[in-house]
Amino acid sequence: MLAHIIVALKRRGIDAVAIPIQKAEKSDTVLGWCPVYADQKGNWKAKKVKSPPIYYNRIMGRRREGTEVVQKALERLQKNKKMYFNPRYLSKADIHCHLAESMLAKHIPETIIKPTPQDVIEALKNWPTVYLKPLESCQGRGIFRLEGCRYGWKAIGIQRMKMKKLYFQQDHKLLYWLSKLLQRRDYLSQQGIHLDKWRNRPYDLRVLVQKNEQGQWAYVGAGIRLAAPGHVVTHRPNGGQIVKPEKIMVRKFGYRGWKDKKKELAQLAEEAATTIEREYKSPFGLLTLDVACADCGKLWILEINSKPGSFDEGAIQRRSYDLLAAYIRHLQDQRREENEHIYTL
Repeated sequence: MLAHIIVALKRRGIDAVAIPIQKAEKSDTVLGWCPVYADQKGNWKAKKVKSPPIYYNRIMGRRREGTEVVQKALERLQKNKKMYFNPRYLSKADIHCHLAESMLAKHIPETIIKPTPQDVIEALKNWPTVYLKPLESCQGRGIFRLEGCRYGWKAIGIQRMKMKKLYFQQDHKLLYWLSKLLQRRDYLSQQGIHLDKWRNRPYDLRVLVQKNEQGQWAYVGAGIRLAAPGHVVTHRPNGGQIVKPEKIMVRKFGYRGWKDKKKELAQLAEEAATTIEREYKSPFGLLTLDVACADCGKLWILEINSKPGSFDEGAIQRRSYDLLAAYIRHLQDQRREENEHIYTL
């Protein structure tokens, strides 16, 4: 995806290169890398460039971003007063705490951060369905849905890219499994929403919001991800299917109702982005949200991602590149720079 971003920015008049994070801000010049346009093998070429004024953080991987090398490089950016946006991955725990204390609290499912096994058992007595989600994960990895069944309890989740079903007839067996699961990594437990379904399959909306040429948050668009039959997550790597929003939402709300609901969705996304940026006290240029639609029509924010992949919906992705270039020019204006440069880490 990094190559696509650089090519798209160049086509929009932005001089973009990729810089290895360990090389950033060590001298007045640095070796930058560009994909070779006509090269089908994915080759890159290097060129020496002036140390840039603006960086877009595309460091992929939470562990890598947390390493000492990366953190020292980000400190150098701050010390040298360089502009950089999307500075870090977001934590599910932080997202919940920030949004739960904002005007968006009614759109956040009830959540327990780092629950004990007994907390999960108690939650199952109060909520028909409970979701367990790792605090630091992506693409639905490690998520489990727990619910009652005629034999006791059932857990459905994704492990090693395959769906896994577990059954527990006694509480003590469920407690033992939970203790092992929660010891391995930090989780949150979340109230299950009565999700709307299409062809008996749950779905959610993947929403993109970005800064525009004025540096203001703007709704870009939304796509629908439909869960694979029997699955608990909608992510494409886990079998999720792309569906045009109109195909499902017009069926549910009608044409006029979907138009109104889309306005609500846009306001929700823009307010969430504003809240996250304010609470993190760091600049972000684009965010994606996973938003669920309950069977009653209410919208729920499930997750916010600061390192999104590209959208499969072509119109949304093209608009995203347009806004990314416009936001970079806005940052250029702020710095009163004459030459346009954007660099990705």
